[in-house]
Amino acid sequence: MRRQGIVLGCVSFAIFVVGCAKRQSSYFPIKAGLTWSYQYVRGGNSGTLKFHTLDQREIGSTMATPLVEEGTTTFTQFVVSRDSGIYEIAYQSMSDPEPQVMLPQCVLKFPLKVGTTWNYYEVTYLLSSALYKVNNKPVLCKASAQSVSETVTTPAGTFYNCVRVVKRGKTSINVGMFYMTQTLPVDIEESEWYAPDIGLVKAIYKQTVPTNSQSVYSGELDEQLESFNQK
Repeated sequence: MRRQGIVLGCVSFAIFVVGCAKRQSSYFPIKAGLTWSYQYVRGGNSGTLKFHTLDQREIGSTMATPLVEEGTTTFTQFVVSRDSGIYEIAYQSMSDPEPQVMLPQCVLKFPLKVGTTWNYYEVTYLLSSALYKVNNKPVLCKASAQSVSETVTTPAGTFYNCVRVVKRGKTSINVGMFYMTQTLPVDIEESEWYAPDIGLVKAIYKQTVPTNSQSVYSGELDEQLESFNQK
């Protein structure tokens, strides 16, 4: 009887763990047939960003879900759900004939609770300059779950029990002329809100340089969910 109790206890614990993992993965749903539409504002420009998921395909020895960003330059991320979190394992731009495998990048780390942290690589893509090459520099950021109970209202509606993730990082860019070396500090701060069974519902991305810089300019991108559908 005691051995049976141990076995049943182990089974119950395993079911509990699987159930928790499924509930947490609902904050970044990746099954096929999902579509998201976001309103965005970047500087003086605004518009719509659209994403959709496709059937899983094999990347190496792993089955991954393609997450496609629609537009004039289609970009696809290949994401997987694991017990430890949601990961991007490959990407494919319009110029890539096949997916480009990468070291797994954690998008959301489980357990989703306040204080959970992980590393995340971003690139400088919001800066602008007429004189210097300031974008596409990798930046190591520290991501952390700041809240698991936020309420967020967007054009798509009001969402409860949202997880708020904040990512922060620092880097510098070279703004020297000719053979001179001169660096300019860059601060990265990103806030993202994820709703259960929906995914990302709101995001604020900021890449900032000192206000006295006259040759490189800071950038900000704000996104809000406009619609979400599933087949």
